[in-house]
Amino acid sequence: MWSLLLLLSGTACVWYGWSRPRPSGARPRPRPAGPGRVATPPVRLTEAGRATLVTVGGSFLIIAVFTALSGV
Repeated sequence: MWSLLLLLSGTACVWYGWSRPRPSGARPRPRPAGPGRVATPPVRLTEAGRATLVTVGGSFLIIAVFTALSGV
């Protein structure tokens, strides 16, 4: 059970870290505020954030393999 949970969360972290677009040099424009919305800039991961997500996700995947092999 734990190995499946770690496998899914690790896969999600690695996928999200690899699939997000890299920030460009231009500053993103804020989204216009509509009825009931606040103008917020789009969120993008920095290189350090992407590296952290991929590292943590990869660690989860390694731990999932070892817990599955140990039978826990």
